[in-house]
Amino acid sequence: MTRKAFGRGMAMFMAVTRKKYSEADQEIFFDLLQGLEEGPFFLAIKSICKRQEEIYPNTNIIALILGRYRQISKPRISGAEAWEMLIKASESWELQRDLDPVILRTKETLGVEWWNLVPGGGFEISPVKLNFVRKDFLNFYEQLSDKAESQSELLSDFSEKVHQIGAE
Repeated sequence: MTRKAFGRGMAMFMAVTRKKYSEADQEIFFDLLQGLEEGPFFLAIKSICKRQEEIYPNTNIIALILGRYRQISKPRISGAEAWEMLIKASESWELQRDLDPVILRTKETLGVEWWNLVPGGGFEISPVKLNFVRKDFLNFYEQLSDKAESQSELLSDFSEKVHQIGAE
């Protein structure tokens, strides 16, 4: 990430949060955030500005930015991997809670209940129907994943265009 891109991101962050950081603090932030890609960095800053209701005096700003950056830039999961994650999550409430939102949306779109996926759970669906559900899941997952990815790219492009217009 360039110093200019970092400066634009921090300017947006400070304008929205109404927090001012010294040049020395910003230099430390820049050093700790080296290696981030500009597009996901801007999306992370924008997400924090939109969704973070409050930033407390002891909030670790770097951890906050890096956490949001990781959420935005995590690698895409294949349909088969998503299906395996869904099956594993059907056996554990803890895993269900942390499941990728695209996987959850796909499951909800298909109208499949968790207990239908648990082997030996007493409510599981037949192996034949499970194969149909898996096939539909893979198709829907790919579509929803593509949609989520394109929306992320559109936001990144839009953010960049706004910055270009503002610079003129």
